[in-house]
Amino acid sequence: MATGQKPGSAKLNTVAEVAGRTAGRIVGALDSLHARHPHPVAEAQAAIAAGKGTLAALAAKTSVRATKMAKKTKAATKRVARQATAKAARARKRSAKAIARATRTTKTAVADAKKAVGRARKRVGTRRPKR
Repeated sequence: MATGQKPGSAKLNTVAEVAGRTAGRIVGALDSLHARHPHPVAEAQAAIAAGKGTLAALAAKTSVRATKMAKKTKAATKRVARQATAKAARARKRSAKAIARATRTTKTAVADAKKAVGRARKRVGTRRPKR
């Protein structure tokens, strides 16, 4: 036998020890995991149920906030529309008053002009006969 080499059974024992140690670690890890989580499916279902509850609460809260924002937006839109309508009505009233004032002034000026023309024709003697 050469130096540094083990006989065949020694090599086989070493390989068996390594394989046994690795298998033992794996089994130990599985036992530890099973000890920490005896019913993993039930735990997962409970976690999912808790998550659903949290999600439902969050969705309800978000829905309430969205509804409030929609109501505020609707109220603001109504307010702006009402203000715009009121301003338009005020502008119509003001313009109607201005038009009435101008119309009165124009009618007065036309009547004065007609009178002046009639007086002038009367003085000159070319007055139109009445119909």
